[in-house]
Amino acid sequence: MSKKRYAVGCTAPEDWQFIHEELSKDGSLEDNIPSESITVDDLKEHSKTRAVYMLTDDEAVDLKKHPKILYVEEAQEDYSPPADELVTEQTFRYAQTVKNHRDYYLLPGTPTDDDYRRTGYQLYRHSQLADPWTHSSTGDNAVLNNRILHEGSGKDVDVIVCDEGCWFGHVEFQTDSNGGGPDDYQDGNALTRSGISTTSGTCDLCDLILEAPYYIDPDFFNASPSTRLTTRWDGTTVPVESAARNWWRFSSASYRSVGFSTFGTASVSTSYTRAQCNGDNTQLAQNGSFHGTQCMGASCGRTQGWAFNANKWNLNLYGTSGSGIEAGFDAQKLFHQMKPDNPKYGTKDPTVSSNSWGYRAVPADEGYYYYRGDTNGISYTIDGNRSPYHSGNTQPGFMRWVGYFGDYDRMKGQMFPNSMTQAADELIESGVIFVGAAGNSNQKQVSWDHPDFDNFYNTGAGVTVGQNYFSEFGRQKYPYTNRRGFPQHAGYVRSGVGGTVYTYPVINIGALDDSYGSYGGSYKERKVSYSDMGNEIDCFAAADGIITAVNSTSGTSRRDTYSNSSISMVDGRFSGTSAACPVAAGMIATKMQYNRDWTWEDVRNWLRGHNQPAGITTVGLQPSAEFHHGVDSGTANATTWSDVNSLEGAFPAIMWDAPTGGEDQTFETPGFKTISGEGMKFKGAGLKIVYRS
Repeated sequence: MSKKRYAVGCTAPEDWQFIHEELSKDGSLEDNIPSESITVDDLKEHSKTRAVYMLTDDEAVDLKKHPKILYVEEAQEDYSPPADELVTEQTFRYAQTVKNHRDYYLLPGTPTDDDYRRTGYQLYRHSQLADPWTHSSTGDNAVLNNRILHEGSGKDVDVIVCDEGCWFGHVEFQTDSNGGGPDDYQDGNALTRSGISTTSGTCDLCDLILEAPYYIDPDFFNASPSTRLTTRWDGTTVPVESAARNWWRFSSASYRSVGFSTFGTASVSTSYTRAQCNGDNTQLAQNGSFHGTQCMGASCGRTQGWAFNANKWNLNLYGTSGSGIEAGFDAQKLFHQMKPDNPKYGTKDPTVSSNSWGYRAVPADEGYYYYRGDTNGISYTIDGNRSPYHSGNTQPGFMRWVGYFGDYDRMKGQMFPNSMTQAADELIESGVIFVGAAGNSNQKQVSWDHPDFDNFYNTGAGVTVGQNYFSEFGRQKYPYTNRRGFPQHAGYVRSGVGGTVYTYPVINIGALDDSYGSYGGSYKERKVSYSDMGNEIDCFAAADGIITAVNSTSGTSRRDTYSNSSISMVDGRFSGTSAACPVAAGMIATKMQYNRDWTWEDVRNWLRGHNQPAGITTVGLQPSAEFHHGVDSGTANATTWSDVNSLEGAFPAIMWDAPTGGEDQTFETPGFKTISGEGMKFKGAGLKIVYRS
């Protein structure tokens, strides 16, 4: 059998060094390692965890089974995916105009045929750099009837919505049998699209705990279909619940195929069931799952999400009968590492994890604050009333406004390392793009080189940040006031002299207000009052008052339904950075579709406009004439802290569907089409050149 170039990678440098030495050895006795010396084709001296070797296909398959191996794949430079898979054009989401609502309360109680495709402002606003509501001079309560342009749909990307579960029976997640979906919408879920399910299903969603094992390891379940497989309410062939849970919990051949016995386990809850976490066409999810249903709709819904063609996975991470946070992190990591290669590309699909949750707590009623290097501390008290307007509240300005508007007076702090934070670190190190809600505390989050980075509070005078400990939901934390909390600080790395440089890989999303504010006589977009801010926020996304599916029969009626459901279908209003996060995660998935090797750094560079090829439009920064910037307050009691819509130094970036450079960019309007790239092509009646700033 002929040799081919295979890229081989490990997670840790020491693992790769071991693998490299064994591959180079003539007469290796290590399991899964060829006995004869293997030629290294490209040592990649710049990397500590990967290189390219000459292997036969059989050697590659065997090597991939070694527990220290992260991946073995055909070298990317030798593989050319089908051209039509990596070329996109900015196309209209629908052939028809769509009712785009910035104000949820204008939804009609009795929808008409024109409301099949209605949506909130999370789509139309983010399809362009400039806000269409202000530029149409109609105000923020207008319903705009327009067509929505988009670059991608999240195809061949795995999106995991981590929350409290999701009601799978909502019409937003069903195949497009009665209209209402995008023109390029593709029916099916990960199991049916891949051909693993021998039956067709009508629901677009799969559960990570209960259905991903079949996606990863179909041979095991197919070996005993009568005991290990069942048919889900929508027609999809799925694992029996106990078999799926045991697949995660145990690694022996009784519960998995032999090839997956060395990957480790995830201790998921035995109470994790479809009835509890997912519901069906006749029953809502029993554990509530209100918040999770909203998040799934905002990220991947047919009419409400950007990633409507993604492989859509739900994970009940923290809700009743959920996996538990640590086990949920482990399950996501294992899914990312063990899932099959996409045959179109010869690589695994990218994974985007959406996380609209976080740890926080109410600070001490009285104590001392330490601001910008102060070592003595200045006393404060709330005098029984945490309102920032209460005269007896002597908290400094940088603390007194935190948590009041959106988070029940709570703030977040940097968590002590523990098994849960380490599981999160490992998840991010595996290559999963982790998108997090910044938080609803109106709390300033800053980078390591900002003068507010080391601010903290404590119960005594003249103490250091670590002398007294505080807790959030039973987890110990440092009482820093202006650093990322958890999971926003998951995966952070310290470097530099004394470990003073902090690098955060979580993509941190702030919340955009649905209403405008008047500043200097002009109406401007702004961050909503409760959203966290500061220069550790990567961008802002539609949040306050978006429209999405809900796990309820109480809401605003939908026009569409499906015949085998006995439950009324409604949408609801969704707000908070909890809403902004899945909106952003969905759009990021549409970018990963054409940039399959992107890391979190690439995502952040795109969001913040760094390191982009010449001529490529990035997300871009909103000018102060259109987006309220505010100021970066410079003293503990500056009057500017009361401006709860101020960005406090955050990048004035509102996410939009900007090209990344990974696409062969095409901009289409009726009557003509232009294509930019290496070699210009023209089709249609004429040529139009559009400059984007």
